[in-house]
Amino acid sequence: MMEGPPPGQVNLLAENIIISGGMSVAVGPGASAAVTQVWNEVKADIDLPTLANQLATLYTELRTDPDTPRYGGALGDLAEAEAAARGGDGPRVLEHLRRGGKWLLGVVRDAGPEVLAAAAKAALQLPG
Repeated sequence: MMEGPPPGQVNLLAENIIISGGMSVAVGPGASAAVTQVWNEVKADIDLPTLANQLATLYTELRTDPDTPRYGGALGDLAEAEAAARGGDGPRVLEHLRRGGKWLLGVVRDAGPEVLAAAAKAALQLPG
């Protein structure tokens, strides 16, 4: 008969383990509790449907800007952030904004609307 772990311990085999709530913890390759933790701290200030509309407007404006082509990957992340906002996935919005890099975060932050600025500020808190 196999014995289990000692009292107070749990043996888990998994690629990722994310525990969030009062405290966020991430374990394993690719796990990220930071984005969930940051989202939980700012979600009251960010209305996702409004953010999605503002991101769509910004995307349309940037596509016509002659400097944008050199930031094409960041523009893709902007489109992904919009899709995540439309889908109600706040943590994914922040992750895509962060992946877009400093240029995208600066553009989003400086675009004007408060919701965009709040999202950029939250994404800047993420590691990486």
